[in-house]
Amino acid sequence: MINPRSWMSDLPPHISQKALNLISIPGFTHIDSCLFNLNCLGYLVSLGSHNSFTYSITQHSPPSPDGPIFRLDACLPRSFLSRILYPWSVTQSLSLFDQLEAGIRYFDFRICARQKCLNKCKNDGSEFYLAHGLYANLLSTELQSILGFLKANPREVLIVDCNHFYNFETDEQECCFESTVLKILDNVMFPYQKYIPTLEELWSAKQQIIFISCHRDSPEKMHPKFWPSYNIISFWPETVGPRAMISFLNNHIKPHLHRPENIFSVHQGVLTPTLSFILLHPFGSVHRLAKIAGKYYQQWLNKPNQLAGPDGINITLIDFFATTYPTYIRDVVSLNYKTWPNDKTST
Repeated sequence: MINPRSWMSDLPPHISQKALNLISIPGFTHIDSCLFNLNCLGYLVSLGSHNSFTYSITQHSPPSPDGPIFRLDACLPRSFLSRILYPWSVTQSLSLFDQLEAGIRYFDFRICARQKCLNKCKNDGSEFYLAHGLYANLLSTELQSILGFLKANPREVLIVDCNHFYNFETDEQECCFESTVLKILDNVMFPYQKYIPTLEELWSAKQQIIFISCHRDSPEKMHPKFWPSYNIISFWPETVGPRAMISFLNNHIKPHLHRPENIFSVHQGVLTPTLSFILLHPFGSVHRLAKIAGKYYQQWLNKPNQLAGPDGINITLIDFFATTYPTYIRDVVSLNYKTWPNDKTST
């Protein structure tokens, strides 16, 4: 019986000794449609969530600069824009803490500097927000929530992927962002190294987070506690058709694709609306699309030949997993036991 809260802690040694990019890890998602996007662990299977933070967005949240529609803020009422964006901005219903309790171990973040110019880094976290079409919570608030869970669960490990940055215009802002993260998470962040660690390596180091940041592209330019963006690749179907989504995923997994040894990989089980789709479906939402995507993604994950391991499933990503795919955590974590039932010598 899989306990979502402690599924990593409960893995047997012959699995916890595998590199994190070999095991299956469940994650949570964000959507990347033309409406919002300006620029349209390992072998362990990990669960992730897409735009993990969007639960905190409300109909009164102001538009954020992570999409072209933000430019309309000057000529259209903000309340009107927020009502349009709301159903297409929220991709999760649970708080980050509750997602962690449910078994999610990969978070997908978009960071926005609320002020375009910072004359002095306050180092109190007040400059940085999470965003997805609309502003969500302060970054520092969510990091404190993450830290609370990790302190209570010292053998659970999290991958945080900051893959979009907005309004970052100076080196000072980049340094301030890193300082904000380090002020809260420094003691639990596993430093960058050239190979992907195992769970047992993180346990021995008493560290619990691999923090990936896309705003610096090489470790030489980064604080040693941050991992560069080239350590992760995300396979995004970029389609509103569920069959096209599955076809894309099939083409980006073994035997059709070989991934480098020291790279995390993400397979996104999301449907992405275009602007024309949104305009033709004024009463639509991410949640409605997630119901369709979840059904197809579940069938894909549960295929008899689906496994973790080299070139297999590593990090998975869906929207609204709690309501659209209730067995998501169990199905993803089970891939680890399916791949390595009891063979300590298996690869």
